[in-house]
Amino acid sequence: MRYYEKNVWAKLKEYLDAYSRFLISSHIRPDGDAIGSALAFKRMLEGMGKDVIWVMDEDPGRMFDRFYAAEELVIHQPESNDFADRDVVVMLDAGEWKRLGNVGKLFENHPGRKVCIDHHLTSDEFAGIRIADSKSPSTTVLLYRLLNYLGLEFTLSIAEPIYLGLIVDTQNFHLPNTTEEAHRIAVECLRAGVKPYQVYEPIFGVNSFSRLRLMAEVFRTLEVFFDGKVGLMYTTLEMFERTGAQPREDEGFSDLVRTVEGVQVGIYLREDSAGTIKVSWRSKGQNDVAVSAKRFGGGGHMRAAGSVIDGTLEQVRTIILDDMEKRVAAGEIG
Repeated sequence: MRYYEKNVWAKLKEYLDAYSRFLISSHIRPDGDAIGSALAFKRMLEGMGKDVIWVMDEDPGRMFDRFYAAEELVIHQPESNDFADRDVVVMLDAGEWKRLGNVGKLFENHPGRKVCIDHHLTSDEFAGIRIADSKSPSTTVLLYRLLNYLGLEFTLSIAEPIYLGLIVDTQNFHLPNTTEEAHRIAVECLRAGVKPYQVYEPIFGVNSFSRLRLMAEVFRTLEVFFDGKVGLMYTTLEMFERTGAQPREDEGFSDLVRTVEGVQVGIYLREDSAGTIKVSWRSKGQNDVAVSAKRFGGGGHMRAAGSVIDGTLEQVRTIILDDMEKRVAAGEIG
């Protein structure tokens, strides 16, 4: 079910009226929209008197610590709790169960009703209510729409995570997905008491020493291809170990490749484990990188997409560049 179907919000409201115990989660390696949408929805439901558990496959990382209290989040321990008493499970900012990590297996097999609220394109079937708008700047925008539909009060505790999702997924309102609606919602967030610098600072305004060391190493790997239209750089497990960087301290590296003058598609490869490579594509203009991501089992948006591919770094680098070479030759990238 897509968000633009006339009665989709009404169908979701039926669940909200009928059930009291909710279980929510978002994608692995969470960003600001994943955290913001989960927090906003949790607090909206709690304001309606619901019992809500927010569970994640992993700790979101210290950059998000100020946005929630420790007791608001449960880190999933496989085999420790199946949350079978929950009436409804909700997947936020992700369109496929696998994007939730081990929590995805739990949700997929859960006996409760299922809901997906997301702004990514996916072709997967979903046995439940799916509310998806790929043109929305962030998933938190969808939750703002839901809040208005339900007539709930726009409190600071809800406004701040909605603003968090907005600034992260629009990169501070400068990406092409920045809409008039995004700015209107930002204004409402400020009216609710959000202090922009307090949201910006932990996400964009602070770099650890280990992150900067890692960044210095990754820039040494930067190369451009195909008359400068495609840029690529990578990190290895050894780089993380050598610099002391934590797993999420490469956040935003994929966007840096795109900023190289002349580059239309930036690619960032990250060695996640021996034999597994995370690939992130970023693009400018009308260059659609979701096409490439889907080709390798992933997905995303036109200008921001990702996939996880089995193989060595060199093997994955080769097939990704082969794909780009063909697309450049076909006039799809330029």
